[in-house]
Amino acid sequence: MKSHQKIKEQIEFWFLKYHGKEKSDFNGKEIFTLYDLLSDDLKTELSKSLQSGGEEIPVLFFKVKDGEYIVNTTSRFLKIDASTVDEISYINFDRHVGFKSKVINEDTGEPVSVKKSGVLSEFGIKSKDGDVKYWRMPSGRPAFGFWNITDKCELVGRKYLT
Repeated sequence: MKSHQKIKEQIEFWFLKYHGKEKSDFNGKEIFTLYDLLSDDLKTELSKSLQSGGEEIPVLFFKVKDGEYIVNTTSRFLKIDASTVDEISYINFDRHVGFKSKVINEDTGEPVSVKKSGVLSEFGIKSKDGDVKYWRMPSGRPAFGFWNITDKCELVGRKYLT
């Protein structure tokens, strides 16, 4: 079992390695970024929803749209919006199933490629019990970064938290 600080460092390493950058290359205003770099006001707003227990540490932040976010802590995924908080523990996380095969632009009703940036689409996260939760995410490079980096959270749940 690893400490939450060590898990945070591991997830940050995966993030920086994926992007091929240093922490100083980010400013916290990116769609997908390091939680530590967020403004104090946003951290305060999010802390009300995080309800973290014990040693859990927020690590990654993904902005779906204004008022709707996904936060990766050292032990779970959290989807936060104005009225709800949904979560998936890494211990119960199996894998990402990715975007639904057909992405529809909400404004035009037309199908678009999941590689086109900024189109909100359903992204599947599968639990070990076979349940798949679909959370809306903007498509494009930030979403694929999220997919590639956080898919490793299965390892965190399997090796570091049990």
